[in-house]
Amino acid sequence: MDADRKLVVFRSCFVFLSFLLLSNTTYGQSVIDQYNKSLRPTANIQPLTNDLFGDQVSLLDGGLSFQQTDISLSANHGLPIRLGRTLSIQDQAADQQGRNTATHAGNAPFGVMWDLDVPYLKMVGDARVGWIGGDYSNLRCSRGEVLPYVTGIALWSNVIYEAWDYHNGITANIPGYGTEPLLNPPVGFANSMPADSNTYYKVTPSHWRARCVPLAAGGSGEGFAIVLPDGATYRFDWLASRPTANLLDVSCHTSDGQGVFASRQAHAYWGGGTAATQCATQVVVPRSVYYLFATEATDRFGNYVRYTYDPANPHRLLSIQSSDGNSVSMTYTASGQIDTATANGRVWRYVYESFGSLKRLREVILPDQSKWAFEYGSDYKELHYSKADAMWAKCQLNIDEKSSFVQPRIWSWLRIYHPSGAKGEFKVRPLIHGTKQTQDEPRRCELIVHGHFYGFNNYPRLDGPPSAYLTSSLFEKTISGPGLATQTWTYTYSPGWVPPFIAETTVQGSDGKVQRYRFGTDKSTNYGQLLQETHGDQGSTLRTINYTYASTVQGQNYPGIPGGEMSSRTYGWAGAFMNSNRPLVQKEIIQDGRKFVWKINQGCLQSTAYCYDAYLRPLSITTNSEPH
Repeated sequence: MDADRKLVVFRSCFVFLSFLLLSNTTYGQSVIDQYNKSLRPTANIQPLTNDLFGDQVSLLDGGLSFQQTDISLSANHGLPIRLGRTLSIQDQAADQQGRNTATHAGNAPFGVMWDLDVPYLKMVGDARVGWIGGDYSNLRCSRGEVLPYVTGIALWSNVIYEAWDYHNGITANIPGYGTEPLLNPPVGFANSMPADSNTYYKVTPSHWRARCVPLAAGGSGEGFAIVLPDGATYRFDWLASRPTANLLDVSCHTSDGQGVFASRQAHAYWGGGTAATQCATQVVVPRSVYYLFATEATDRFGNYVRYTYDPANPHRLLSIQSSDGNSVSMTYTASGQIDTATANGRVWRYVYESFGSLKRLREVILPDQSKWAFEYGSDYKELHYSKADAMWAKCQLNIDEKSSFVQPRIWSWLRIYHPSGAKGEFKVRPLIHGTKQTQDEPRRCELIVHGHFYGFNNYPRLDGPPSAYLTSSLFEKTISGPGLATQTWTYTYSPGWVPPFIAETTVQGSDGKVQRYRFGTDKSTNYGQLLQETHGDQGSTLRTINYTYASTVQGQNYPGIPGGEMSSRTYGWAGAFMNSNRPLVQKEIIQDGRKFVWKINQGCLQSTAYCYDAYLRPLSITTNSEPH
């Protein structure tokens, strides 16, 4: 073929190719189209919503937490590359020795209160033995079905404390995916594990699967590798620990030298006693919180994100590096807090204030010099302080002012200033929440003599977890700022231990809008399930949503429980119901005179089974609408 003919053929091919590109725009994208599509979400300014402060509220009990992402990098894979912070007001509780349950250690990455939001596994254990397996070895994965019992210290050295007394299981936190408990696999569902040559020892409700791996260099024993449903694998093999709230017990000394012990364990060992003259709270199990940080995340195509920690200071994250070249690096202050974080030449700076002998985050200054700022009303410990003898006086719940319908005697606040200039103020107070069984079954409460007159000043001994609890609850949220009309929302909570045994949370805005959320409170059938929500104003309801859940786990295609106990009793806080699979089977929306229904059909694989598969994925649904 001569040169002229080659040129004609090339031109013909170019014209034909150009015609295809122009005439098939419905079926393809040019490189420029894809670039514009990728750029558009970052180029367009999105309006801020009323959760711009990263606040997350449990509408069941008002539990308040915050999740803020400082750095999030785009990558050519789906693995998150981010550096973030979390703060949970509930986690600021202290034991009666004043130790904080959240970030007691002075060298925590963001000081007290804020935690580093990176991939990790977390558990609370006996500080004397560490994170161990059920056989007291460091095989914390393959032998970690249930942690072993431990004995107390000093006067309590002959008293046994089971795992559920000092430990609340393992929690997996993976930013971008969520937070889940690690559980033992349910019996009979081994075929739901990944089809590879590995043995998987743990599962989560969202079908994460965990196998064993050795700890990173310098560590001893086992860590975990978690495989996610999308094929990503996180390797948790960097062990670190710091002190947390100790386990306490109460001894009531008597004039004859005998003792009355308030816990069921101590009482079972020591027996009763004569009239007590004084009681003392003492440490019985020293505890630490243990972390297994992830050092690597990989997707199914081989892309990776690696996390590097400081061997001399295991809590210190030094860098995050991605296989596509993205990276984040950190520097630290002399007291052990993150000072700067750098990504692609841009620098985030962290400013702290003194809080006693510790440090507390005050500002996060962004590369454009805008900033987050924080003001704290207290350390929030006083919101969670509760003694059994005060809360369960004479084995009946003593609510006192810890009700939404009584003005709070104790409350606190947190103010957050957004880089945009908006200010959020969150007010919290201690409230008591509980189950239908709170007043009629306070978990086998027994009065132990404390004082010289029976029935006058008795000490309640609770056999197992009680049916009510005290926590800090959000009761007011306000957003204001330049160019903004001030908006306020108030939260009130009606307890579920009075007929009709429904816990109701009402959220009322300054614009007159009212939202109500109703939850089940029977710990045997529906505790914590959202049964109904309504939206409207003071005088009318504009929208109602009703939720119906599977009433039984019998005869279904999915396991009855998402997983077995780890080191806490499966009946736990609210009975076996809390550890059972009761999926949503019908959602009904009533609005504008019509009813819209979404329903899971029945009869798939088994005659009465709801049409979910073994992973709780819908197999057959029906949707319809009709006049109401």
